[in-house]
Amino acid sequence: MISFLTGPLFTLILFPLIGTFSVAAAIRYLGGSRTNDRLVSVSASIGVIWVCALVIGIPHLPPLRDGSAMPALLLGGLVIGSLLDQFMPILKDRSRLLKLILDLVFAFAIIVWAMGKLDIWTVVVFVAWGVVLARTRRFSESIALPATMVMLSAAGLTLIAWIGDSLIDQDLALGTLFATMGMSAWLLFIRSLPLGYGFQWGACSALLLISLRILETNPAMVAAISVLGFIFFSDSAAVSLTTWKPGLGKVPFPLLIIALSTLPVILSVAIALSVAEVFA
Repeated sequence: MISFLTGPLFTLILFPLIGTFSVAAAIRYLGGSRTNDRLVSVSASIGVIWVCALVIGIPHLPPLRDGSAMPALLLGGLVIGSLLDQFMPILKDRSRLLKLILDLVFAFAIIVWAMGKLDIWTVVVFVAWGVVLARTRRFSESIALPATMVMLSAAGLTLIAWIGDSLIDQDLALGTLFATMGMSAWLLFIRSLPLGYGFQWGACSALLLISLRILETNPAMVAAISVLGFIFFSDSAAVSLTTWKPGLGKVPFPLLIIALSTLPVILSVAIALSVAEVFA
């Protein structure tokens, strides 16, 4: 029994999945009428941080300027984002730019801290991640598509880390996948869960920090990880595809997103396998 509770099946899959599902239920139904629904998405970040603390260790405060800072940076994003989710007035579509600016400010801070410097490579990472944030912010009224994109990206990072023999990053990405899945399970019952800062700055930011950790040990994986970014354009591709082939409009949009997102995952895995073979 002890071996099961300490094994990866429980710590990286079952506990993040069931635990996040339970935390989301507690926030939604036990938090009282004053609890903002945006806080439900924070449950995924709680699950991700638990996995990070388990895999990397209890975060240093203040965080170190290396890969071990991930739990502390995500914890900061969780706390600040949750406060904004609960107490900041819900902004209308005309204020979407303000939401994105807040996302970018937090992203810039953790990128500079995690990379420990400000140079052209830092700017490139910031611009690339800014595009991802801009894409997810388009769906602030519902977390369904952003959560789906995060899960598929986490699955791709899990495979890339596994191919690159980066076991710690593999575990982090796998835990992120199932923690987000646990929160997303509530979308089967509640279709209108809004996207919160706590999710953007926690679970979503985990993708960025895992990617930086992988590249720190294996820079050759940059192409494979970059291809995963096309997952966040799958919604636009789906709209174009249904315009070209109207018959595909009968397919549920989330399923079409998943189908289109598997293409970047497959391509990124193929690139990672080629890189691993070259540098073997």
